[in-house]
Order: sequence, then C-alpha cells, then structure tokens
Amino acid sequence: MYKDDILNLIEQSPLEIDTEIQISGRPPTMANSEFLTNKEQGDWAEKIVFKAINEYSNDYFAVEYGRSESIAAGDDGFADFYMEYQSELNAIGKRPDILIFKVSDFPDRSIDVENDEHIRRAVAALEVRSSSFLAGKYAAFMRGRQQQAIKKCTEIRNAIIGTDLGNLLRRKNETIYNLISNATDDTFRELDFRCPSWSLTKELRDLTTLLKDIKENIKILHKRDYLSITRHDQSITANVLRLCNSAYFGLKRRIDSLVQAVVLIGQNQLAELVMISSCIHLFRNEHKGYNMKKGELWRHAIACALLSQIILKKMGSAPDHGLYTAALLHDIGKVILDNHMKDKYQQVIGRIQEANVSFHVAEQETLGIDHAEVGAQIMEAWNLPDNIVRGIRMHHHPEARFGSKDFGSIVHLCDLLSLHKGIGRDFYEIDAVTLKTFLETAQLSEEFVDSCTQELGGEMEKAAAFIGLV
Repeated sequence: MYKDDILNLIEQSPLEIDTEIQISGRPPTMANSEFLTNKEQGDWAEKIVFKAINEYSNDYFAVEYGRSESIAAGDDGFADFYMEYQSELNAIGKRPDILIFKVSDFPDRSIDVENDEHIRRAVAALEVRSSSFLAGKYAAFMRGRQQQAIKKCTEIRNAIIGTDLGNLLRRKNETIYNLISNATDDTFRELDFRCPSWSLTKELRDLTTLLKDIKENIKILHKRDYLSITRHDQSITANVLRLCNSAYFGLKRRIDSLVQAVVLIGQNQLAELVMISSCIHLFRNEHKGYNMKKGELWRHAIACALLSQIILKKMGSAPDHGLYTAALLHDIGKVILDNHMKDKYQQVIGRIQEANVSFHVAEQETLGIDHAEVGAQIMEAWNLPDNIVRGIRMHHHPEARFGSKDFGSIVHLCDLLSLHKGIGRDFYEIDAVTLKTFLETAQLSEEFVDSCTQELGGEMEKAAAFIGLV
C-alpha cells in the first residue's frame, strides 16, 4: 500500500523520525461548537471538489476515500467509531479525502477502495480544506439548507399535530408531543429527543417514520455556521439549570436537563434564561465610568427585560423573545464605553448642566458616539435580527407611533419606567417631564403605567435571589 512507499521515503531522510508511534487515548465525550462548525465546513468543501471533478472532467474521476461518517463526540456510537478510527490510523495512517483516477484505467469508474491494487493506480490524492474566503458562500449554503430543514420540520409537525397521529403521539409520549407542538421556526433547532421505534400498528409505524424524519432535519439545524449555545455548552447549561431550579419558578420537580426545561417552562422562557446566563458577567460589575455601583446596571437590565413582557401583556400582545433580548441588552454599549467614560463623566455632566441636554446627547457630543449606537453596532456584529438592533439603537429616539412591533419605543418606555422607579437610576438620565412627555406622545394613561410598575415590583421581588444566583 501507499503507506509502505511513504515509509521508504521517510527512511531516506537524514532526520530521526519515529515511524512506530501509536495513537492511543480515551474517546472524548463532548465536541465543541467550533469543532462541529469546522468539520461541517470542511465536508461541504470536499463535496464541492468531488462534484466539480466528476461533472466537468472527461479524463479523470474522483472517489471519496477518507472517513465520511457524520458523527461527533457525544453522539450515540461515537466511542466505537473513535476506537476503530484510531486503529486505522495506526495501521495505515490517515486516508486522504479524495482519490483521482484516469477514466482510461477504469472505464466503468468502478473502484473498490479496499482493494490495494486499485488504490495504487490513483494518479492523485487530495486532502481538502475550506478557507476563510469561502465563508460567505458557505454561510449562504448553510442558510439555504437550514431554511429547507425548517420548512420540512413545519410540514412534518403539521402532519402530526391536530390529526389522529397527534392524538396517538400524545397518548404514547406526551413529552415529545409537547416539544413538537410548541416548536416554532426559531426553536426547532433546540429540540432534542430519543426517537421511538413503534411498530405494533400501521399508525404507529407511520408516526415513527415522521418522528425519524423530523429528527433528521433537526440534526441539520444543529449543524450551525456560527458558534451557538447548545446542550454541549456545559457552563451555560449548568447556570440555566440552576436558574430553572430556583425559587423564582417554584417548580415541584427538579429539572436536570434542557429537554425537561423546555417541557416544564417553555421555549421562550428557556431562551430568556440562556440569554441571562450568557451575559450576566458583562453587567454585574461596577461601572465607574457611568457612576454605577456593582450590580446596578444588571438590575436595570433585568427590570427592563421584565417590563418589556409586562407591557406586551397589558397591550394584549403575545410574549416576544426578541423584544426581551433588546430590553435586556439595551445598555450593553455602556459596558463597552465604561473605560472611556471614566475620564469624561464630569465633562458629560457639565455639558448637561450647561446646555440642558439629555445624558445620551451630552455623551454623544463628548465621545463622538453614544452607548445606544455602540450597542447597536455590537448587535450587528453578532448577527442579531434587525428589530433587536433597531430597538437598541433607537431606545433614546423612539418612533412617533407606539406598538408591540416598535421595539425602540417599548425599550424606551422600559428604560424610563425602570429609572423612574430608581432601578439603575442616574439623576441626569430621567425626570418626570421626560416620562410625562413620552406618555402623552404614545397616548398611554397613567393607569397603564401604574399597573406596569406595580407588577414590576412583584416580579423584581421574585427575581431578587434569581439575579444573584448565577
């Protein structure tokens, strides 16, 4: 085999190279998101090369030779695959991804990759790697594939829920039924369940096939083109589970997995917990540049996030996780600008007193940018949806209208009410006139505001231990 030829070449080298090294070790139990991303992008690049050669060359054809199993640490069967692959590496080394053969040598293009005589007749071996300049095309490819997978998940869900098969699934496994029935286009990717193998009746076999199909499409959604929070991110998962089991939710049973959390507290609530757990370290510190004590900015962020959902409920609208995110992160620009503000704070205050302008205006005049714009640019860099970006950018410049879809105006109101209640209060950021003027413009009554702030008080009391838990 080719390994013998390589060993002969190595023996001719003047360097001392140990060719008897044996690879050993226990299989890893977890694959991180970056590894999965790189593997997926590499597989994509390999398929492009393979397809190009076989479609456009009349003289040569390509054969896949490297290991092609779509399996990663943490998946069922990975341990056996890992040990088998390790043995192969020690026996023959790593196989190249693609072998190139002449059509004249194999007119029927039939190659037995286990036949050494066939392998020796390859004219080239390719090890394919993706490159950063392909990132844009790869991202477009991934988006298209995931949109197709989401569409397929929706079709399968509709074929189950609301039909006799849905009633059958509810009787057989209510947990899976709840996961699928509550899933949306944005949350299919978070589903995870063990697929049953029911076969007693035709209906059960049909149901099993549909569940396997939706599971396969969910696997596609798990292969993301950006790093993501998944059940494999241990520190975030641990924090989220601690929050789920806190007194804030008052659950009668203990949650020990994200799957249970989805069922017991719902997708939207779980997404909010993940967001809180991911960004708490950014907000809890003291922010001297803005004269804010330790934890003050965090309490303000939580209050605004809670208020955003309270306001929606009072308006008769459904909860909105995007709005929750915008309200929670609306002051993230302050975290970034904090060091710059340390030497400029008194200058900003002086400008407020001298020109009678608002804090964010004086901030912009002094620094050349304000925290709302910095926060919006961060959200854009993170590829968050436009409504979240706009909500953060416009939270000091609300639109004339006021409605559930206008994130900027709602976040602005959350900010005003929170500061008015003394949560994250800075004397120069809020006064009664500012709040009254906005309420008049938005045509909101004092009774509406009072009911929102009253409910916020109860929610903040419940969240007191919850906020300090992580």
